[in-house]
Amino acid sequence: MQAVLVVGGTDPTSGAGIHLDNQVLQKLGLHGFFVVSAITAQNSQGVSLCSAVTGARFDQQLDCIESEFIPRVIKAGLICDRGQAQSVCSLKDRFDCPLIWDPVMVSSSGGTMAAVETVRTVIKQAGNRITLLTPNISEAQILAGMEIGCCDDMVAASLRILESGVSNLLIKGGHLDGIASGGAANECYDYFCNGNESFWIASQRTKQGVSVRGTGCTLATAIAGAMALGHDLKDAVVLSRSVVGRNIQHHYQLGTMQFQACQSWPADYRQLPKLRYGNPQKIELTFARCDTDRLGIYPVVDSANWVRRLLESGVRTIQLRIKDASERHIEAEIIDAVQSANQASARLFVNDHWQLAIRHNAYGVHLGQEDIQHADLNRIARSGLRLGVSTHSHWEMAAAIDLDPSYIAIGPIYETTSKVMPFAPQGPGMVRYWVKFLDGQWPLVAIGGIDLERARTLKSTGVGSVAMISAITQAKSCKQATTELLDLWSE
Repeated sequence: MQAVLVVGGTDPTSGAGIHLDNQVLQKLGLHGFFVVSAITAQNSQGVSLCSAVTGARFDQQLDCIESEFIPRVIKAGLICDRGQAQSVCSLKDRFDCPLIWDPVMVSSSGGTMAAVETVRTVIKQAGNRITLLTPNISEAQILAGMEIGCCDDMVAASLRILESGVSNLLIKGGHLDGIASGGAANECYDYFCNGNESFWIASQRTKQGVSVRGTGCTLATAIAGAMALGHDLKDAVVLSRSVVGRNIQHHYQLGTMQFQACQSWPADYRQLPKLRYGNPQKIELTFARCDTDRLGIYPVVDSANWVRRLLESGVRTIQLRIKDASERHIEAEIIDAVQSANQASARLFVNDHWQLAIRHNAYGVHLGQEDIQHADLNRIARSGLRLGVSTHSHWEMAAAIDLDPSYIAIGPIYETTSKVMPFAPQGPGMVRYWVKFLDGQWPLVAIGGIDLERARTLKSTGVGSVAMISAITQAKSCKQATTELLDLWSE
C-alpha cells in the first residue's frame, strides 16, 4: 500500500476538496494522509465560507504525519498563505518526493478560495519544487496575465507560466468551447508542457446537462496517486485524465447535486484519452491493415544481405533499420531488400525512411514517437503503406492508439544493448498486461533483449510477435537460431 499526502480544504458536501480526494485514492488503491488548509462551506450554489487553518494549527498536522510516515507524493490543493506553502515545500524537500499542485483560486461553482496575489507569490516562492502545476483556464489566465480563448492561447499562456520556474505544467481546457478553441465540438483539450516537450490530451466532452464539481481535485490527486504507484509523470497525467472522464461519465445525483462516481485505472485502450503532438485536432487517417494479426518472428537487421538470408530461412516479417549511412546507400539497400521481400511474398518494414519506403513499394514503415511528429502521415496513409509505431509507456500508447496504426510495438521488454533506452525494461508481466489492454485491436510486437528462451516465455503471454536483433545477427549459427525461433512460434 502506497500513501499520498493531500493538503486541501474541506467540503461539507464531499463534492470537492479532501473528502473527494479520499474517495479517489481509496478507489485507486492508495492510502491518503490529509492535512486541512481551510474549512469551507460550499456546494453547487457557491462558496459562503473559506476559513484558513494557519500557523501552528497547520504545521502540527504535518508534524504528526511526518513523525510516523513517509508519503511517496504530496498533492496540494487550496493553499491559503505563504506560511502554508513554505511548510509544504519544506516537507517536500525532506521527503524528496514529487509535489503536484492544483492552484485553487475560485471554486467551479463560484466563489473566491485563495487570493490571486497569494497564489502568484507562492508559485514564485516554490519555483521548480513544484513537480506539476495543474491550473484550469480561469487560473491559467490569472497566472499568465492574458485571456485564453483558443488552443493557441493555451500554448502562449503556458510559456509565460513556466517562466515562474515551475518544472511541468498541465492547463486544463475543459471550460473552453471546443470549436471556438480551434478543435472539435465533442472534444475538450488539456495541454502539457515543460519547456522541452509538449502534447495535447483530447477527451470526450461532458454531455450537456452534466455538471459535477471537483474534477480538478480528482485529476491532481489521481496524478499524485499514479506517481506513488511508480508511474512517471506523463503516464500519470494520461492515466488520471482517463479516471476523471469516467468519473464524470458514471456520475450520480443526490438532491440537486451531481457527483463523480469514482472509478479505478483504465482497464483497456477504449478508456484512454487521446494524445496528440503539435495540433490538438484529430487528423483522420486510415492506414492499410496487416494481412495477419500475428506477425510472428520479426528480426530487425541493417542490410539487404541480412534480409535475403532471413527470407531463405523462412522468416516472413522483417524490419530493415539502417543508421548512420548515406542517403544513396540507404536507398540502394531498400531497393534490394524490397525486391527480395516481394519475391518471397514477405512483409518488409522500413525503419524511419518513409519516403523511400513509399517510392520503392515496401510493405510498410516503422516509426518512433519523434518520427510520427515529423512524418507526412497523410501521405503514408494514402500510399497504402502499413504503419508500425513504437511505444514504451501509457502516454506513448495513447498517441499510437489515436493514429490507429497497422501494428503497435512495445518495449524494451528486457535490457538491450542495441540502443540506449530512457525507459526501464517492462518484463513479460507487462507484455501480458498490454495484450489484455489492447484486446486484439492491433497486432502487438514485443521488442528488446529477446532471445530464444525469452521468446518462449513471451509466447505464453499471448503476444502475436517478438522482434529481435542480436539473438539472430550475433548468433554462432544464424540459420539455427532462426529455425529454432520459427519452430517455437509455430508450435
